[in-house]
Amino acid sequence: MYTTENDAGARDSAAATLTGDKLMPIARLFARGAGGRLEDLQHDIDLSECAGVCPVKGDHIVASKVGDSGTLREVTDRYFKARGLDDYVVLIVEERDARPDEVELF
Repeated sequence: MYTTENDAGARDSAAATLTGDKLMPIARLFARGAGGRLEDLQHDIDLSECAGVCPVKGDHIVASKVGDSGTLREVTDRYFKARGLDDYVVLIVEERDARPDEVELF
Protein backbone atom coordinates (compact mmCIF):
# COMPACT_ATOMS: atom_id res chain seq x y z
CA MET A 1 0.00 0.00 0.00
CA TYR A 2 1.39 3.40 -0.99
CA THR A 3 0.28 6.22 1.31
CA THR A 4 0.48 10.00 0.96
CA GLU A 5 -0.80 12.84 3.09
CA ASN A 6 -2.80 15.70 1.61
CA ASP A 7 -2.55 19.36 2.72
CA ALA A 8 -5.16 18.89 5.43
CA GLY A 9 -3.13 16.06 6.92
CA ALA A 10 -5.78 13.46 6.13
CA ARG A 11 -4.37 10.20 4.88
CA ASP A 12 -4.99 9.34 1.22
CA SER A 13 -3.93 5.85 0.27
CA ALA A 14 -4.05 3.99 -3.01
CA ALA A 15 -2.97 0.49 -3.94
CA ALA A 16 0.30 0.74 -5.81
CA THR A 17 3.13 -1.71 -6.18
CA LEU A 18 6.74 -0.64 -5.90
CA THR A 19 9.20 -2.42 -8.16
CA GLY A 20 12.71 -1.36 -7.27
CA ASP A 21 12.60 2.44 -7.40
CA LYS A 22 9.77 2.61 -9.94
CA LEU A 23 6.11 2.98 -9.06
CA MET A 24 3.87 0.75 -11.16
CA PRO A 25 0.88 2.29 -12.99
CA ILE A 26 -1.91 3.10 -10.59
CA ALA A 27 -4.66 4.60 -12.75
CA ARG A 28 -6.18 3.68 -16.10
CA LEU A 29 -7.89 6.46 -18.06
CA PHE A 30 -11.31 5.96 -19.65
CA ALA A 31 -13.61 8.39 -21.49
CA ARG A 32 -17.34 8.34 -22.21
CA GLY A 33 -18.03 7.72 -25.88
CA ALA A 34 -21.21 7.75 -27.93
CA GLY A 35 -24.24 6.83 -25.88
CA GLY A 36 -22.30 7.15 -22.62
CA ARG A 37 -20.37 3.94 -23.20
CA LEU A 38 -16.95 3.83 -21.51
CA GLU A 39 -13.92 3.64 -23.79
CA ASP A 40 -10.49 2.55 -22.55
CA LEU A 41 -7.97 5.23 -23.56
CA GLN A 42 -5.13 2.69 -23.13
CA HIS A 43 -3.26 5.24 -21.02
CA ASP A 44 -1.91 4.37 -17.57
CA ILE A 45 -0.52 6.89 -15.11
CA ASP A 46 1.35 6.52 -11.83
CA LEU A 47 1.51 8.78 -8.82
CA SER A 48 4.73 10.44 -10.01
CA GLU A 49 2.72 12.05 -12.85
CA CYS A 50 0.26 13.53 -10.34
CA ALA A 51 2.56 15.00 -7.67
CA GLY A 52 2.20 11.81 -5.60
CA VAL A 53 -1.59 12.12 -5.22
CA CYS A 54 -4.27 9.98 -6.84
CA PRO A 55 -6.51 12.36 -8.86
CA VAL A 56 -10.10 12.86 -7.68
CA LYS A 57 -13.24 14.11 -9.37
CA GLY A 58 -12.69 17.68 -10.57
CA ASP A 59 -8.90 17.40 -10.90
CA HIS A 60 -7.23 18.25 -14.21
CA ILE A 61 -4.44 16.28 -15.88
CA VAL A 62 -2.33 17.99 -18.54
CA ALA A 63 -2.64 15.92 -21.72
CA SER A 64 -0.52 18.10 -24.00
CA LYS A 65 0.89 21.58 -24.55
CA VAL A 66 1.93 23.06 -27.88
CA GLY A 67 2.96 26.71 -27.95
CA ASP A 68 0.17 28.85 -26.49
CA SER A 69 -2.46 26.09 -26.41
CA GLY A 70 -2.97 22.89 -24.51
CA THR A 71 -5.33 20.05 -23.73
CA LEU A 72 -6.57 19.02 -20.29
CA ARG A 73 -8.27 15.86 -19.09
CA GLU A 74 -10.79 16.61 -16.36
CA VAL A 75 -11.57 13.74 -13.99
CA THR A 76 -15.35 13.27 -13.91
CA ASP A 77 -15.49 9.99 -11.94
CA ARG A 78 -13.17 7.64 -10.05
CA TYR A 79 -13.70 3.93 -9.38
CA PHE A 80 -11.82 1.33 -7.35
CA LYS A 81 -11.79 -2.44 -7.95
CA ALA A 82 -13.38 -2.12 -11.41
CA ARG A 83 -14.02 -5.42 -13.20
CA GLY A 84 -10.75 -6.79 -14.57
CA LEU A 85 -8.73 -3.84 -13.21
CA ASP A 86 -8.38 -4.76 -9.53
CA ASP A 87 -4.89 -3.25 -9.29
CA TYR A 88 -5.94 0.09 -10.79
CA VAL A 89 -7.97 3.13 -9.95
CA VAL A 90 -10.18 3.82 -12.98
CA LEU A 91 -10.42 7.51 -13.85
CA ILE A 92 -13.17 8.68 -16.19
CA VAL A 93 -11.95 11.82 -17.97
CA GLU A 94 -13.27 14.41 -20.39
CA GLU A 95 -10.71 15.98 -22.69
CA ARG A 96 -11.00 19.69 -23.40
CA ASP A 97 -8.96 22.63 -24.64
CA ALA A 98 -7.22 24.55 -21.90
CA ARG A 99 -8.21 28.18 -21.32
CA PRO A 100 -5.44 30.79 -21.83
CA ASP A 101 -5.10 31.32 -18.07
CA GLU A 102 -4.69 27.55 -17.57
CA VAL A 103 -2.01 27.26 -20.28
CA GLU A 104 0.10 29.74 -18.31
CA LEU A 105 0.24 27.18 -15.48
CA PHE A 106 1.86 24.54 -17.65
